[in-house]
Amino acid sequence: MRAHENLLLCACLAAVSCLCGVVNLGGQEPELPDFWATFRFMTGEWQGDAAGASGAGRGSRTCRFILENRFLHCRSELRLVPPEQTRGAEHRLEWSFLSYDLHRRKFILREFNNEGFVNQYVLESVIGGSHFLFVSENIENALPGFRARITLAIESEAEFSEKLELARPSQEFREIRSVRWKRKS
Repeated sequence: MRAHENLLLCACLAAVSCLCGVVNLGGQEPELPDFWATFRFMTGEWQGDAAGASGAGRGSRTCRFILENRFLHCRSELRLVPPEQTRGAEHRLEWSFLSYDLHRRKFILREFNNEGFVNQYVLESVIGGSHFLFVSENIENALPGFRARITLAIESEAEFSEKLELARPSQEFREIRSVRWKRKS
């Protein structure tokens, strides 16, 4: 019985030691690099002009940091009118969350939209510090093998473009939509 109590005490002490290492009991945040420097410009309110396979239209987007500045959350709305009047306008709502995975050292983008899709992208490449290519890792509620990618191109602190491309299984990517976002004044 005594050996069992010692083992339990050692396990509790080990757990407390680990917890103290994870929960910084000193009250000061450890200094971390500013992973968000590149994407801080996105905070605020945006208006956009969209064009693509579903037609042309306008949109709005609001981005802000949430949960102690650990995630960038954007809420977007697009209304697209098809070129032919055979169907009604498309109303697209989307919530996206950008996070930084410390273990993978990668940005992860998760999108939830009113069509029922949940897309998870990883930032695959950065070109010239102003073009960002996010490639899908998983698309929930899509047929197996579907792929997606998003390219963000920063034009200035007040303007950026976003291009969405999709690929059916065993097919090449094709552009579905592009939006030119301008900061609301």
